[in-house]
Amino acid sequence: MNHLIHRLEQLQMREAVVHEKLKTCITYQSAILDFTIREGFRCQRTAIEDIVLAVNRIEMDLRTECCHLKLEQALITSEMQFTEGATT
Repeated sequence: MNHLIHRLEQLQMREAVVHEKLKTCITYQSAILDFTIREGFRCQRTAIEDIVLAVNRIEMDLRTECCHLKLEQALITSEMQFTEGATT
């Protein structure tokens, strides 16, 4: 049971890091769009699109990673509950 608790704590710490990365990514997306509003007419449109889409892909990768972490936590929690019920 202790190994499950330790694993769950590790996953929670990783999830916190991923959330911070996600917040940073979203902040940078907003900054890019704000810059585009101010200066986009001076820039090459396809370059702007490539940059925005690249940052969007990073965001989606982070969201997918977060989903995997949450699923793993749910499965471990389920296993812990089953193990706890089996020992009582």
